[in-house]
Amino acid sequence: MELGSKLIKELRALLSFLTILPVGATPLNDAARGFYLVSIVGAVEGLTIGLTIYSLLHIIKDRCILAALYIAIHLIITRGLHLDGFADYCDAIGSLKHGAEALEVMMDPRKGTFAITLLFTNMILTYVAVSNLVSTLSSTNILILLTLIYVLNAEAMYILSALGIPEPYAGLAKEFVENAKKRANIVKNIVITMGIIFLITTASPQLKLLTTFIVLATVITCAVIAYDVAKRLGFVNGDVLGFCYETVRVVNLVLVNVFSQYL
Repeated sequence: MELGSKLIKELRALLSFLTILPVGATPLNDAARGFYLVSIVGAVEGLTIGLTIYSLLHIIKDRCILAALYIAIHLIITRGLHLDGFADYCDAIGSLKHGAEALEVMMDPRKGTFAITLLFTNMILTYVAVSNLVSTLSSTNILILLTLIYVLNAEAMYILSALGIPEPYAGLAKEFVENAKKRANIVKNIVITMGIIFLITTASPQLKLLTTFIVLATVITCAVIAYDVAKRLGFVNGDVLGFCYETVRVVNLVLVNVFSQYL
């Protein structure tokens, strides 16, 4: 009973921190301790967004409007939290600086040209991919795939945290990264994530091959980002996690769009 209560408390804290869902205010350290549950948060995000798009598909027939609405819903549910981190790390990449200088660029609240360009690219790729998906796939497969993609978006942050080094200052992500590296939490995270992926693919066996592709793409993308972060910054902070989340989301949306014609 006590274990179940602890899990609910940590999951609620994680949902409160990462989404706009009305679960009530909770301590941030509870969210950090429950970081291994992050793929469940991704499933909740995916189901919420997927069910909304699923419903809208039966009302709105214009794929361009649906794609624009998807972007708006994504930003609302996630509070734009990850997109802000995406922009900040894009600035660091564009600056070609490393170490303390790269961190200084990331901490600057002003967005540089490189960040704006990649934010625009993010939105365009998302818009095109979703507009094509809603005209190619059934509403049920769209719901399943969006749920899967958001599970992997969220899990990507855990993978990067487990691979990376905690920030050397009292930053927002430090406790999350430290908890992600604990062996017991890694095992629990893998079991939970694989269980969710298994349930999703069971719901639609025809998507098993595509699921394999995007899971592999997620792992490869995380490895590439981890390498770049180690060279450029030397540690993982909140902006890097947001960058990872958004990059994996766009990569998987594009991959699903490419392979959807074969489903």
